[in-house]
Amino acid sequence: MPPIFAALAAQTPLAQDEAEARLDAQIVDLDDIAQRRERLQAYAAATRPVVVFRFVIPPGARVAALGSSGASRDAAAQLELIVGLTGGALTRSLGGAAARIPKVLSGKFEAMAAPLIEAYLVSLDLGDAADPLA
Repeated sequence: MPPIFAALAAQTPLAQDEAEARLDAQIVDLDDIAQRRERLQAYAAATRPVVVFRFVIPPGARVAALGSSGASRDAAAQLELIVGLTGGALTRSLGGAAARIPKVLSGKFEAMAAPLIEAYLVSLDLGDAADPLA
C-alpha cells in the first residue's frame, strides 16, 4: 500500500515552507471512488440471480455504436463492451454468445444493447429473475 501523503504532509514541522507541504499532499478523487464503488456493487450483484441473453451474431455484422455519433461498430465488439460496462460475463460457443447480466443491471443492459437485441437475440433466460418476489 502506498504511503498516505496527506497524513505525512500534516505531520511536517511548521518551520517548513507551506508550499512544500502542499506538494506532499494527495488529492482524493471522489469521482474515482464513486466509480470503484459502482464496480464493486456490480461485482457483488453478479453473485445474485442473472438474466442470460443469447445472441447469434454473424461474422462481419455491424450495429449502431453507443452514443449519439451515428457511427456503426462491429456487433461482437459492441456486445463485449456493453457486457463489460454492465458487470456481466460473456460466454462464447460455436453457435453464438451468451451474456450473463446481473438481474439488477439487466435494465441498463437492455437499454444499451437495444440494437443488438433487436437484430441478434435468439433466446432470453430469466431464471429466478422471472419470480417477482425474488
